[in-house]
Amino acid sequence: MGRKLMASAVADSRLGIFDEIISNQFDNIDLAPMMVYLVDVVQSSALPWLAKQFDVDGFRGFDQCTTVEQQRELIKNAIRLHRNIGTIWGIKKACSLIGFTPKSTQEIYPGGENVWCAFRVELTPNDLGVIGANSLTMLKSFISYYKNARSILTEVYFGIELEDSLSLTDDLVLSGGDFNNDFNNDFSIENDTLT
Repeated sequence: MGRKLMASAVADSRLGIFDEIISNQFDNIDLAPMMVYLVDVVQSSALPWLAKQFDVDGFRGFDQCTTVEQQRELIKNAIRLHRNIGTIWGIKKACSLIGFTPKSTQEIYPGGENVWCAFRVELTPNDLGVIGANSLTMLKSFISYYKNARSILTEVYFGIELEDSLSLTDDLVLSGGDFNNDFNNDFSIENDTLT
């Protein structure tokens, strides 16, 4: 029944002419700028408005993004972030979207007290280049937003592991003592002196 009505409507000469005029006018219009939810192709000037709409503007992440690609990734993952807010995964994902790579978020016990809801975020040494004068304060407020309400952020920790080796030579003097290279004897440290 619907096809019969459509066919009879198109058969009307006035509607056919109108359809030709409209198709000539609007078929060549580029619709990509109007598709703002395709975050990868939208103009970068629309990104702050999309961040506000998806509630990731300001300290919630948009201000801490350093590149346009980070801003786009934050907006694309905004719904998933809000769905997982208050979880360890949510904190790690939110930090990774703004350029930090947390190695772990773990519960700690500050001051020797048994506080089950206290935690710290340990960042990798690669993140030291991202930290600026004001960014540590912004990062703490950012993590505080994505953590759950009962948890206490005690610190943001940067762990740097250093390795060093000591090669032994025949005549080594440490703190006034002498070291003799005799591999048949056990080495021991007594009073700051290797014997």
